[in-house]
Amino acid sequence: MDELNCTVCQEQFDETNHIPRTLRCGHTCCGPCLAAVLSGRREQRLCPECRQILKDTQVSRYPISYTLLRLVRALAGGEALPVPNHSRGQGQEPNAGTCRTHGTPLCFRCMKCNVWLCYTCRSTHNLGAACTIIPVSQALPVYKQSQVDRIERAINDANEIKTSTETVRDKVSQAIQKLLTEKRKLDERVQQANNWITTLEAYEAQVVEATAGKTVERAVEESRKHCLEFDSWKDENSQTDSSNGNISHVESGVPIPFDRMVLRMWYIKKFYDKKGLSHTKPLKLVFEVPTCHFMHFWHIVKSTQNSTGFQWSTIKQNMQRDNQLCFFDIEWNGRFEGRVYLRMFGNTPRGNQFVLLCTGEAGPCYRGTRLFPDNDLTNCSVVRGGDWEFDNLTGGRPAQSNIQIHDGGVYNHKVFPGILSGMAANDRARRSQFVVYLKQGHGQREEQAFGRVENGLATLQTALQVMPGAIPVITECGLVMDI
Repeated sequence: MDELNCTVCQEQFDETNHIPRTLRCGHTCCGPCLAAVLSGRREQRLCPECRQILKDTQVSRYPISYTLLRLVRALAGGEALPVPNHSRGQGQEPNAGTCRTHGTPLCFRCMKCNVWLCYTCRSTHNLGAACTIIPVSQALPVYKQSQVDRIERAINDANEIKTSTETVRDKVSQAIQKLLTEKRKLDERVQQANNWITTLEAYEAQVVEATAGKTVERAVEESRKHCLEFDSWKDENSQTDSSNGNISHVESGVPIPFDRMVLRMWYIKKFYDKKGLSHTKPLKLVFEVPTCHFMHFWHIVKSTQNSTGFQWSTIKQNMQRDNQLCFFDIEWNGRFEGRVYLRMFGNTPRGNQFVLLCTGEAGPCYRGTRLFPDNDLTNCSVVRGGDWEFDNLTGGRPAQSNIQIHDGGVYNHKVFPGILSGMAANDRARRSQFVVYLKQGHGQREEQAFGRVENGLATLQTALQVMPGAIPVITECGLVMDI
């Protein structure tokens, strides 16, 4: 009988080398074949017959099929194996325990109310419009699957956290290694400088203490020779400083794609004018932290004295297009309250439009616009803004007419605190508006999500609390460029 053979190796089941193991999907294979399947990568751990994912990675977690073993023994003419306790009474109707009220087996489940029912409970259960009562044999797989799905979602979330944390950890490790390497070089330089101090002080003493003419001449000549050697050593270290740039370079932990221009930015630390655009609104480059430049929207046309200009096209073509990082400076009642960093998901049309409105390079800009509570969404607390036209949530046309905005697909994300979303694609009059969710959505998904708040979510939560008594305003916005 083929039913008594393993579907993988085609060997007949037995109680020694090919013990049958029952998978969660109901199919069966022998222990060695199951161990081989479970030893593979996660995406390869599948049922050999129905290709359903196998969750457990230990063979012992899959029960032995004593029914098949008894059949094998029966066909072989041997004695039947003893039936284990947990398999006795298989002919009885399955149940979920005993009803505490009536003392009878719980043989049904209401899928709407999520309660187990005995026969008496079933007859007295207050059936609602959506109540569905099914037998335990049908309810148990659904009941288990719902919990398995929940665990699977938690595992996926944990894997995402693990991956992102490992990425940050690796970057930190790289930065630490670079700092340690730089420190060793500096320690060597300090030691060399100490050696030079000792040597030069000794020759200084010889020159001071010399009295006879020849002694003075010899001391001066030897000291002059060492001074020339010191000058050579000093020049070499000065060139090393110039080529390596500021020590803060090692803090970024990432390669610099356009060294010469970046080095000029490091030493100038001033402004650049945006060139090659049809309008006159420039951006300003502000040196704020060692590894980043913040490109703000700037409402002053005239550049500062001694500033150096770079073409905006040159800046942009050297910037990373995926996962760009924008920022808002938020204030209310005339006081700065915090900065919010917003990271784009990949390189999407919605994300590109948001970047254009943060930098103002297409004309419209989020600078000076207000934030509002969104009273239309009652399930999640949200902050809404982006109406650069009328600043009252009735406007906000697209930044550029040629940007094709869609819903769903890459924009379909589950709602979590900090997710950045937009308006529906068919709402062209308000397509530049954005929404930031501040609380977890219970099973809710967003069809227009294109980014998330990376830092500063507490500032937005506080802004929502002070409204409408205070009016939060985006006083500055722009793009963050890592260097």
